[in-house]
Amino acid sequence: MSPPGKAVFLSYASQDAEAARRICDALRAAGIEVWFDQSELRGGDAWDQKIRRQIRECALFIPVISAQTRERGEGYFRLEWKLAVDRSHLMARDQPFFVPVVIDAIPNASARVPDEFYAVQWTNLPAGETPPEFTARIESLLARGPAARPAASESAGGVPASRARKENVFGRRLAIAFVLLVVVGAFLVLRSGHDAAVPVPLSEARQLAVKADALFDQRDPATRADLAVAEQLCEQALALDRNDAAVWAVYARLCASEMTLGYDLSQERDAKALDAAGRAVRLAAGDFESRLAQAVCFAARDATRAEGVRLLTELAQARPDDQRVWRKLGEAQRADGHPEQALVSLDRALQLPGGDPLALLLRSSALRSLGRYGEAEAALDEVLKIHPSGLAYLRKMELLVRFHGDLDGARAMLARVPAAWLQEQNGAVMAFVLWLDLRDPDNAITALQAVPRDYFEDSMFTGPKGFLVGYALRLAGRLDAAQIEWRAALRLVEDRLGPRQADSTLLTYQAALLACLGQRTEAEKILRVAEQLAGNTTGKITLDTDLVYLELGRRDEVIAYLQDALGRESNHILSLSRVALRIEPWWDSLRGDPRFTALLHGPEGEVPPLTSK
Repeated sequence: MSPPGKAVFLSYASQDAEAARRICDALRAAGIEVWFDQSELRGGDAWDQKIRRQIRECALFIPVISAQTRERGEGYFRLEWKLAVDRSHLMARDQPFFVPVVIDAIPNASARVPDEFYAVQWTNLPAGETPPEFTARIESLLARGPAARPAASESAGGVPASRARKENVFGRRLAIAFVLLVVVGAFLVLRSGHDAAVPVPLSEARQLAVKADALFDQRDPATRADLAVAEQLCEQALALDRNDAAVWAVYARLCASEMTLGYDLSQERDAKALDAAGRAVRLAAGDFESRLAQAVCFAARDATRAEGVRLLTELAQARPDDQRVWRKLGEAQRADGHPEQALVSLDRALQLPGGDPLALLLRSSALRSLGRYGEAEAALDEVLKIHPSGLAYLRKMELLVRFHGDLDGARAMLARVPAAWLQEQNGAVMAFVLWLDLRDPDNAITALQAVPRDYFEDSMFTGPKGFLVGYALRLAGRLDAAQIEWRAALRLVEDRLGPRQADSTLLTYQAALLACLGQRTEAEKILRVAEQLAGNTTGKITLDTDLVYLELGRRDEVIAYLQDALGRESNHILSLSRVALRIEPWWDSLRGDPRFTALLHGPEGEVPPLTSK
């Protein structure tokens, strides 16, 4: 049993009663007297007076800190905290009194607690699960005298208090300030835009999560290499602490970024994202960061994107000053086919202090979806002024080609793209297309060889690399070499089709490669199957099959498809613009056909530019 007069007062918000009960039970099981109002205390004046008396008389005050306490601006627990703080002002500096515990992933920096709580070490007790080490620490604090109180640095593994008292006060405070400055700076990267307060040092797992989070979803679009390093850091953090919801939340958002950036569209990555988000929510139900992670993961998936948009909308209303939420909401709305709504959300992100280059880049994409290419280019130009990135350079390069027909300007822009982005699949494919437009097949092939993969899976291009290499070789007049590449690509596609006979993308490339190799009858048969699996029961050409129809020699259907596309005001596909049709070698087999020539000109015989709104 704890010594007489050595009771512990447990203060908590009513929503955290179950977690507080677990802490209380663990302490009582160790023989520690706990004042816990759920079982002993009653409402009314007598109840209020009893609480005030117990706070005056308790030996230790344990505030239970959570997302619930942060969200509640008012509550009786806040009066309890104030009374305890007022009492602490009468105590000697080395008198142990506050023992804050955190029961979910609430960031220390945004916890909305009295400054006095930050003067001591906090303890993480997820959902109130209380290990023997914590009860032993409470027993030790109750048994020790006032002079034995550990300083905050001792609690975290620093020097003993007796030695600390002998140190120069100014030097000691300077050292603590330096440590806190480093931690605050790192933590604000992870939780920028939230309530500011001086945090206690982060756990090693949290520090790794902070480093991981800084590698993506900040101001630059992440490269695949960035995300690989971030994933290693998350794995190290989880090896240290698998019960930290904040770490799981970072990992979930990382997995979602892999998907939204088109780097990893596999079922395995999808499962990892959902699992990590689910763990974060289970460990810290109601915590903002956990809910954000879940919403972002839902938004990254076609099947759950609408739910992700709904959750992000709720979070944006709860935290209207959080740029990340508005940016993610805009990104999800555009992917869900609502670019006008996306613009509203992205503008909200841009109106917040500090600027947001990623939101501006996404705004450019939303404007492109609406066919407002002039405004999209202006947004890109702004990004390149304030915070240039490889992806911004690549998208500017694409607009220079397909909007302006400016191949020289595009080549100059390509020279400014960081090498890391040209080693990404989408960067390599965009460079390949430019070199092909410049009728330089050797450099086009070199661009693709920067990525050591035989099969690309990316939002820019998903298919066998050999299909593109073979096309460049044919453009160079090296037909035998092209046939070798296409045969190897066909074997690769057939191998991948083994367990996935119903994959419409693989079947479409199988048909295309067979057509390139002259096996048109078999290609026609497979193309029909691919179209049916893709939901195209009409047999009409789509953006996914237009080049296959060209290889099959079905020129009349291709021209009719292009006439329809160019005649629709709703056509906002850059690759089907008149400028692109004039430049790109994909359409060379149609040149000389008067119908195709007519497509490239307006009613008065001039070549009109793309519509700019």
